[in-house]
Amino acid sequence: MSTSKMPYACFLMLAVLTTQTWACMRRGPQDKKPVGDGNSVPSLPTSSSGVSVNACGVCGQPISVTIIASNQIQEPFFEIQTAVKGHPQRELLHQLEVAATQDRRFRFVAEHFGSMGYMINAINGLSASTQNKTYWRTSSHIHVDGLALGISSYIPNDMEIIMFNFTSYATPDNH
Repeated sequence: MSTSKMPYACFLMLAVLTTQTWACMRRGPQDKKPVGDGNSVPSLPTSSSGVSVNACGVCGQPISVTIIASNQIQEPFFEIQTAVKGHPQRELLHQLEVAATQDRRFRFVAEHFGSMGYMINAINGLSASTQNKTYWRTSSHIHVDGLALGISSYIPNDMEIIMFNFTSYATPDNH
């Protein structure tokens, strides 16, 4: 390599190494500034369940997640269970994409709602409907009352069971 091309090669190498380090830095919840020195893969403090959560996305530790989709209120009734094993700890949306790739029985449609992120619209062709007052409720064995974050932001723990239940919000008086 000629000496005139050496600075460009060094700059490119520095840019790649720096980008890889920044990709694995977590952000502080209040100030949105990087936390940590970038020399190790940081993780968030332990979650409410006491499990440490890695915020790195692609560089997260391999985890296993079970996904269950259940419809017991409208034909065609179904319950499907599939597992995502050994993929990096990332957002639930990523785990759902992997599940749909691995298991032909599981298909989903998600709609993007700007800063709120993605919401599940349909699973296996069964769509949520304002007219029928139905939606896909997302919960887990850890968060039985529902996830506090959407599928774009929620990062499952290792061995977590994520449940999508087709649900109606109609009451007997306003069906």
